[in-house]
Amino acid sequence: QGVTSIYGGAFGGSAITEIHLPDTLTYIGELAFGKCKNLESVVIPNNVTELGDYCFDGCSALSSVSLSDNLTVLPSWAFRGCEALKKIVIPNGVQTIGESAFGDCTSLKSVSLPESLKAIYGYAFSYCEKLTSVSNLGKVTEVGKNQYEFDFSAMEQDMRRKLSQGIKYFNGPSVGW
Repeated sequence: QGVTSIYGGAFGGSAITEIHLPDTLTYIGELAFGKCKNLESVVIPNNVTELGDYCFDGCSALSSVSLSDNLTVLPSWAFRGCEALKKIVIPNGVQTIGESAFGDCTSLKSVSLPESLKAIYGYAFSYCEKLTSVSNLGKVTEVGKNQYEFDFSAMEQDMRRKLSQGIKYFNGPSVGW
């Protein structure tokens, strides 16, 4: 208790399987838990208002994530490569999902988007080959230029139809590799 910040790389690459984050926590930095390949679940306390890019990137065993109700942005690459993650509920209040935030989550089947969501940057759900359920997409007004080119094979036509109904495209940040 008493810890308010976990800075970048603090636990990165460690062999931890679980972490109990204190309620006093307000910030989780870039790569704080990146590449913790054995981490299975995380509950991000409601006092957390900011996550850094790549904060849980490459946590391949991560199968359960509970997000803070006080987040407004899910940063780029936040949960990329969390191969065991099957479902994510993004809390109301989140307005932006960053580039490749859930990219390469190869087991992801279901995403519940909040009514507050306004923008999804490019590749946010790229290579989520099993994704068949996305709720509240109709509330999104801006989608990264390449977002509609994701690998949602089962949903592609429906998504393209929804995206063509008044959602504007914009060029979000791009990856140089």
